[in-house]
Amino acid sequence: MDRQLLEAERARRELAVRIDHAIARREWSRRELLRRSGLVLLSTAAIPSFLAACGGDDDDDASGGGGGSDTMTGADTGEVELDIGGQMDFLSWEGYDLPDIMSGWLDENGVTLNPSYPGNHDEITAKLAAGSGGFDIFTYYQGYKDLYRELDFFEPIDEAKVPNLSGLMPFFASDIGNYWVESDGTRTGVPWTFSINSLNYDSSQVDEPSSYNDILEPEFKGKVVVVDDPLGGYTIGALIKGYDVATLTPDQEAEVSAFLEEVVGQARAIAPTYGDATSQLVSGQAAFIFPGWAAINSFAADAGNDQVKLAIPSEGGMATTDAWAIPRGADNVDTAYGWMNETLVPQIQADAAAYLVGGTVVTDAVPLLSPAAAETYPYYDDIEGLFEQVTLYGIPPQESDEYMTASQMAENWTEIKA
Repeated sequence: MDRQLLEAERARRELAVRIDHAIARREWSRRELLRRSGLVLLSTAAIPSFLAACGGDDDDDASGGGGGSDTMTGADTGEVELDIGGQMDFLSWEGYDLPDIMSGWLDENGVTLNPSYPGNHDEITAKLAAGSGGFDIFTYYQGYKDLYRELDFFEPIDEAKVPNLSGLMPFFASDIGNYWVESDGTRTGVPWTFSINSLNYDSSQVDEPSSYNDILEPEFKGKVVVVDDPLGGYTIGALIKGYDVATLTPDQEAEVSAFLEEVVGQARAIAPTYGDATSQLVSGQAAFIFPGWAAINSFAADAGNDQVKLAIPSEGGMATTDAWAIPRGADNVDTAYGWMNETLVPQIQADAAAYLVGGTVVTDAVPLLSPAAAETYPYYDDIEGLFEQVTLYGIPPQESDEYMTASQMAENWTEIKA
């Protein structure tokens, strides 16, 4: 029996490694890259991260077919002359450079991509705050918008130079939260991919949970895997209690911490990566993953279990949307505009969704999605309804006398795990 248990554990670990390697090959966004690498940690000084339609050419293809000239044409705006070419200094997550998907556009336009891949969002913040320039394009997710506005990182975006904005789904074309468009109409970002976090479950073992509190039932003791992700846990914990993780008062912080202690008390393990957590579901050792992530469904199916689903319980879930932006001091702005515009071409968006296991923000990309990508995010019939269930969240402040800070959250999480 001992030998059988050892063999089973070895098989589970091998499966976790294969899943993590699959994630690595697909080069996830900043949040997924951190999770793949191991723990999602929070420094005491600042908060790291949590963790592409209507092209100008009907012949666009997966290799970026709309490129090839210095003239960018939008269906509704006429011609916009851009001087595209040369070196584009790129500050974003490994994988967001879409290496195969955008290679055709780079070649056709004579663009050399010079990427700088951060390890976490602090590195993006630090590089931009240095004020030395040197970057032409970067990405941010909506939680960092207020901080980056305060730090004056954004060069206003000329919408006429991104005509494919006309293809955005109405939700992503809106000024919700002023995440991409300021209240005065100034655009600071171009949203291009999103993801959802809530609660994964194995439907072959358990029914779909209607509430996060369902996983606290005695029969599920030892059937929950908790991912070592303090920001994810606290964000969802705050949502469950009706609060905002960015403005948790001491009493609210204590209430959320108590809930997370209960969840950890149910856990069979604290998983250092999402690959490890997924392998425990696939092997039947667990029935739930908290915090969950839509992409886990795809990972589990690849590993042989197509019964893993994402539930959005009655309390809701959280979402992240990443946007392109142009930093102050950029010197190859037209090429950055060309890049942003191309990533909104429907086929590029569909290919990026498959590559990143993410969501598309472009209406005409939906029918082009692979079956797996469409199944991972089966929400496109009612995107507005989806975002009534899931929340585009902020982040805890770095300093505050009133609310829970990033460093306090990290300390709390360490104590909860212990």
